[in-house]
Amino acid sequence: MQYQGYRPKTPTPKKRRRRLSSRASKTVLVLVIFIALVTLLSFGLSALFSSGNSELLSQYRQSKDVFLENIYIDGIALGGMTYNDAFDVVVNRAQTWENSWSLEIACNGFVYSTINYATAGIRLDYEQLDTLLQQAWQLGHNGGFDAYQQDVAALAETPFEGYASVLSESNDQLDYILGVIADNVLSLIHI
Repeated sequence: MQYQGYRPKTPTPKKRRRRLSSRASKTVLVLVIFIALVTLLSFGLSALFSSGNSELLSQYRQSKDVFLENIYIDGIALGGMTYNDAFDVVVNRAQTWENSWSLEIACNGFVYSTINYATAGIRLDYEQLDTLLQQAWQLGHNGGFDAYQQDVAALAETPFEGYASVLSESNDQLDYILGVIADNVLSLIHI
């Protein structure tokens, strides 16, 4: 007999589930535990290393507009200063030094001359100062985070030191003053 229009469903055969042997189930369990431990360990190590660098990363971000620590020009620590602030501080210190020191040269109660930075030929070389500031600025500001780390480590080992105060190449004024004194002393001896 033929069925017309309606066809009864044929039951699908049930798949038989295969059970793992106890040895295989132990192996799978050990493998799952191993993978979980490796995952936890990798997350833990990455968190440990990233927390160690977070302070350094924070310092890196803050140092974008200032000099690194262990940078000195004319004995002045520039760490944490902006470029313009550092320039002003070095110039102001040099002017203070120039105006605060003098030496009277006298013989037999007569003052021949008063020597200060200007008469001694000591002055601040502004070109040298700018060159030193530019060299120092490159430390920590040239390259990315890895270059920053290398510069910080290098400065911790060997600080950057530079001097912009220079002695004049000509000592004519000092030579003249000392020559006058020598002539006077010699004239006293020949009397």
